[in-house]
Amino acid sequence: MSNIMPKNQSIKNAVQWISEKLKETPDTPIAALINQVTFRFDLTPSESQFLVNFYKDGNNGASASDN
Repeated sequence: MSNIMPKNQSIKNAVQWISEKLKETPDTPIAALINQVTFRFDLTPSESQFLVNFYKDGNNGASASDN
């Protein structure tokens, strides 16, 4: 993962959850995981957008535009 660590606990939990899911099923599209985690952790639209940008920037070797 990147050196950028979010300050918000919900975002930290979301990144951890996505990371675990990617280890279990690495072919799962990031966009689908972000959608799931948004509801699971009740993220705001700006928090969801943070995740899109976080993964789009190449963190965890995945792309947020993967479908």
